[in-house]
Order: sequence, then C-alpha cells, then structure tokens
Amino acid sequence: MSAMTNLPVARQKTLGRITRGNRDALAKTDLTKAFLSFTQAAGSLERSYAQLQAEVVRLTQELERANTELERSLEENLRVRRYLSRVLESLPCGVLVVNEQGEIQITNPEARKLLQVPKDWAPGDGGVVPESVERLLKEAPANSFFLEQEWTSPSTSGIRTIGILRANISDVPEGAGETIWIVRDKTEEKRLAADRESARRSHALAEVATVLAHEIRNPLGSMELFTGLLADATAQMPETRQWVTHLQAGLRGLSATSNNIANVNTPGYSRQRPDLEETPPVQIGGLTFGTGVQLKQVVSLRDTILDLRVNQETQQQGQLEGFLGPAQQIQSYFNETNGTGLQTGITAFFNSLSQLSTNPSDLNVRQAVLSAAQNLATSFNQTSVNLSNLRSNVNLSVTQSVAQINTLTTQIAAVNAQVSAAVTAGNNPGPFIDQRQQLLNQLSNLVGISEINAGNGSMTITTSSGAPLVVAGESFQLATQTNASGLQDVFSQGNNITAQITGGQLAGQLQVRDQEIPSIQNSLDTLAFNLSSAINTQHKAGFNLNGNQGGNLFNPLGGVTGSANQLSVAITDPKLIAASADGTAGDNSNANALLALQNQNIITGQTPLDFYGNLVFKIGNDVGNTLSNQQAGTQVLNQIQNLQGGVSNVDINEESANLIRFQNAYEASARVVTVINSLLDATISMVR
Repeated sequence: MSAMTNLPVARQKTLGRITRGNRDALAKTDLTKAFLSFTQAAGSLERSYAQLQAEVVRLTQELERANTELERSLEENLRVRRYLSRVLESLPCGVLVVNEQGEIQITNPEARKLLQVPKDWAPGDGGVVPESVERLLKEAPANSFFLEQEWTSPSTSGIRTIGILRANISDVPEGAGETIWIVRDKTEEKRLAADRESARRSHALAEVATVLAHEIRNPLGSMELFTGLLADATAQMPETRQWVTHLQAGLRGLSATSNNIANVNTPGYSRQRPDLEETPPVQIGGLTFGTGVQLKQVVSLRDTILDLRVNQETQQQGQLEGFLGPAQQIQSYFNETNGTGLQTGITAFFNSLSQLSTNPSDLNVRQAVLSAAQNLATSFNQTSVNLSNLRSNVNLSVTQSVAQINTLTTQIAAVNAQVSAAVTAGNNPGPFIDQRQQLLNQLSNLVGISEINAGNGSMTITTSSGAPLVVAGESFQLATQTNASGLQDVFSQGNNITAQITGGQLAGQLQVRDQEIPSIQNSLDTLAFNLSSAINTQHKAGFNLNGNQGGNLFNPLGGVTGSANQLSVAITDPKLIAASADGTAGDNSNANALLALQNQNIITGQTPLDFYGNLVFKIGNDVGNTLSNQQAGTQVLNQIQNLQGGVSNVDINEESANLIRFQNAYEASARVVTVINSLLDATISMVR
C-alpha cells in the first residue's frame, strides 16, 4: 500500500485534491510547452518553406537566364556557322578540315572543284572517299605544316598543279589532331612562271645573239675603235701618226664598201662612195715629201633631178591609179555582156510593145509589157544606187588618203630634222636622205607635191598648189570637212584646197567622186526622165482595154535629178495599158506609136539606145584612155628608175673590186707602220 492509505481520510482527501491539482498544473505546463514547441516548429517550418519558395524562384530565374543565354548562344553559333559557311563558299581557294583519323569533316565548293569531288558525295556520311581526295590524303608529305607543297592531279584539260598548305587547329602536337588544308590551283601560275622564264632565257639569248651578230656584221667597228686609240697614242709622233691616218682611210673605205654590199637589195638605198684626198705635203730642205692620204668624206650617190622626175611620174601614176579603180567598177555596172547594163532592159521593153502590137487584147502579152516596164525601172534604180554607193566609198577613200598623207608628212618632218642635224655636225646624211626619199615617193603617190631646197640639207614640201606640208622639222596637217552635199572637202590651214589638188591618188579619187560619177549619174537621170516622159505622153493619147483614156505608164517624175533612182511603174492592171488609138479592143495603133519611140530622137536629139550607147562608150573610153596612160606612164617611170639605179644602185662587181682595193691599201699601210716601228726601235737602240 502506499503512504496515502496510512493518512486520515480528510487528509487523504486534501492530499488527493492537491495531487490532482498538481497533475493538472503539470499537464497544463507540459501542454503549454508542447504548444510552444509546436508553434516554434510551425514558425520554423513556415520560414523554411518561404526560404524554399524564394530559392525556387531564384533558381527558376537563373534557369530562365541560362536558357535565354543558351538560346542567344545557339543563335550566335548558328549565325557564326552560316557566316563561316558563306566565307568558305566564297573563298577563292579550297578548304578541307581533316580529323585525326584522316577523315574529311568539312570541304568547300572550290576544294570540291579542284579535287574533282562528285556532287553527291558529302564528308562524314560514311560514303566512299573520292579517289582524288584519297590520293591527296595519302600522298601529302608528312609533317608538311605551314609550308605550301605542290601536288599534281590529272584533269580533263591536262595535268593540274595544286598547292597545299596544312595547319593544326587543335592543341595537340603537329600531325596528331585535326588539321585544316588550304588548296589552290597553281597551274596558271606555273604556266606564267614558265613563260616568264622562257621569255627571260629568250631575251638573254637574244642579247647574246645581238652581240654576236654585231661582231659578225660589223667587225670593222672594233678595228675602227682600235685605230682610233692608236691615233691618240701616236699624237706626238707625226711620222707614225700619218700612217695611222692611212690605216683609218683604208679601214673606213672598207666599212663603206661593206655597207654597200650589205644593202645591195635594200629598197631606196643609195650606194656610198668614200672620197679620199691627199694630205698636205711637208717640205724638208729643198725637197717636198707627201704625207699620205686621208678620208675626206663618205657621200651617198644620187641624182636629185632623177629623184624629182621619179616623184613627178609617181604623182601621175597615183592619179591614174586613184581614178582607174573606181572607173572600172563603174564600167562593171554597164557590162552588157554580163547582163548588168540597161540596154537589155530597154530592148526587152520595146520588144514587149512589139508583141503587144500584134495581139493588143491578149492579157498575157499585156502582163509581159508591165513586167518588162518593171524590170526596166528596177535596172535604172539599181544602177543609180550602185553609183551612189560607189561615190560614198570613194568619199571614204578621200578621208583615208588624207590621213595617210598626214602620217607621211609627220615622218618626213622628223627625218628632215635628222638630215639637217647630220649636215650641221659634218656627218654623212645619206641614210637619212634615203629614208626621206622613200617617204617622198609614197607621199607623191598620194598627192601632188612640190619640193623646195631650204638649205642645210632641209627641204620644204608643199602641195602642187602651194599649201604647206613640211617646213624644216614641222609638219602641217591636212583636214577634211563635210560640205553641203555630204562629201568630204580637203582643207589646209583653214582653206579649202579640194579643187587645187591635181596629182596623186587623192586627185584621182576626187576626179571620180566630183566629176565622173556625177556626169554618169546625170546622163542616167536624163535617159530615165526623157524616156518615161515620152512613153507617158504617148500612153495617155491612147485607150485601155476598158475603152477609157490611157493614163501614165510610169509614175511622173518631178525633174531630171534623181529620176533614175525614182523611176517606177504606175499601173499594175494589164487592162489599163493603152494599146488602142480609137478605144476598140483590137486596135493596136497606140501600141505601134509607143513602139516607134524606140527609133525617135527623144533623148536630147538621140534615140534611147543611141544615147545609152554613147554613155557606155564614154565610160569605156575613159577607162581605156586611163589604162593606156597608166601603161605609158609605167614605162616612163621604169626608165627613169633605171637611170636612177645606174647612179644609186649597188654594183656587186664594182664593190668587190673596191673591197680588194681598200683591203690591200690597209694591209700596205699596216706593213709600213710595222716597218717604221722596227726602224724606230733600231734607231733608239743605236743611240743607247
């Protein structure tokens, strides 16, 4: 039992109440503590949850930022990849990226083209590597980094040379990681380099050949240099010096002779003659001793009168030539044998009228008359057009001739200055005079000229009428200007000199353009105008197949000028041909009247065929006379040129004799110099 049982009942009750009170108090205290603990735990949990929510929000925001940055990075990466892709595609060289296993990862279009990669092959897809690429990967030199290597590849156009440059793109030792290959086509570069090397070698060979050719062609030049040095060395030794002068005279004679032989076939070359003269003698005591010989000058042999006559005849020949070419073309337009003239058309037209007179109501015969009339009009039109086109072509030739004249006068002025400079310096102007004469011959063939000796070797050249072309070293250009007719006139110093040009091809061209063609064109227009007018007049006097008054068979022409080009048929219905004189269908009186025009003097007092025949005769006569004059002029020019050649041309036999003569003179002078030198040595030895 407990101690409680031993207490009195009242005490036990009192103690019982106290114990329960304590227990309740204790229970309340424990409950309060538990509640406080729970409240504290709940607050802590709430705070933890708030912190967790804040952390979640923070992590969510960081994740969003990371996602945003990742998206931007991906976009930037994609943009960069696209940019790099465009760069690779636009590069003028090929690019390959090869991994450490030797597999191609990236290739651009230029690399595909250079390595002949098929279009359907893609790197890294496991397909078969193209043979050319596989060969490149195998044959590329090991460890050839940062050093361009050459690799040859066959192609449809031949062997191509490919340049390869490799570099590492990973942080590994060379040759162990990924590499980038830069490939470029060096075929053209190699070819150009080979061409440059070939050109350099050719140039070097040409220089050597030039030196050798100079020595072979002009060995006398070296000897001339040697004798000049010898003359300077003996300047204080009169006896020896004079014999050196003899050597120089013989040597320069040899040089002139060899130059003549070398130019035996050169057009326009005038042979050179060395003029020797005796040097002044010396008097010793009562005796006079000669001092030898020296070369006075080298002159070019030419006859200025013959040169002038050649130029004059060349002017005449040029004029005939300038006229004859176009005149022969005109003649071809009236060549009845070849069917290009008008006689066939005129005859055929009147023959059709003759057929009409026998059967005036036949429509087929009437149609034949219209066809013949149309053919006649077409013949007139075509001939007129041909003459106009020829005149335009000759007009163009005038402009071209003036341009050639200006080119030649510029060249003559330059050579003229060289001639004067050579004469002033006391040198032989012969080679320059030869050039000038050749240019003057060409100029004379183009235009008539006059030559005036201006002194000091210079010449003044003018046209035959006095317009200046060359004065000393200055040339005066001719010019062309379009006149009211659309043709080119020739001007000098602002003055129109077209009518004053009387020689050379230019004069012949102007004669054809301004005289011959207009005259023939006028005759052709006169024939067309008068013939069509007479036919129209008679045709209107008759009646057509409908019984009506006849009209114009040809369209009326306003005047003579341009009639040949404008002639055309006025009707197309054969019933409208007025063959009848009284209006009946079977009457042929007006057809006979039209036919009778063939033998009437309706063209300036001549029949149509007589007028046309005289025109053709004039054309043929002009061509024939020009041909005769040209042949006669050619003979005269040949004779003058033969006379000129007798003075200026090189005679091989004569030059061969001169060669031996100057050779012997040189050798003799050299022997004398040797003897004198030996005597001087002996004399000096005796004195010593």
